[in-house]
Amino acid sequence: MSSVEIRTIERRNFSVKETAAIINVSTDVVYELIRTKNLRCMKIPLIKVPDFEIDRFLRKTLEEEIDYTNILKKEKAS
Repeated sequence: MSSVEIRTIERRNFSVKETAAIINVSTDVVYELIRTKNLRCMKIPLIKVPDFEIDRFLRKTLEEEIDYTNILKKEKAS
């Protein structure tokens, strides 16, 4: 009998809803971050955000002390 190796594949791409949960914001904020090119994504065909992009976004936000508190309010005021 041959042995079969079973490996777990780590998730690398997340939906908008999952991304929102990871960074603790609403899906509207994630869509706005994507629209304003603050968060990069892939459209395959649905929007997917790679794990390394979430890491990059969080790191940049912390390092540069970027405040996205009013990201949705800015858009509505225009």
